[in-house]
Amino acid sequence: GEVTVRVYDVKGRLVRELKDEPAPAGAGQVTWDGADGGGRPASSGLYFYEVRSGDLVKIGKMSLVR
Repeated sequence: GEVTVRVYDVKGRLVRELKDEPAPAGAGQVTWDGADGGGRPASSGLYFYEVRSGDLVKIGKMSLVR
């Protein structure tokens, strides 16, 4: 099914959409290069990621350290 991965800052603002395309079932991997949607480096700090696939939504947090 279609998988969407988004990164948000602590204020809930969308920083980057990493993947929005069909993907095969099973485990997968997405790497964030630490840049925002315009290609500018994001600041060090706490970020949240959201993975959506059909009715499944997973949210987690991660730290970016520069």
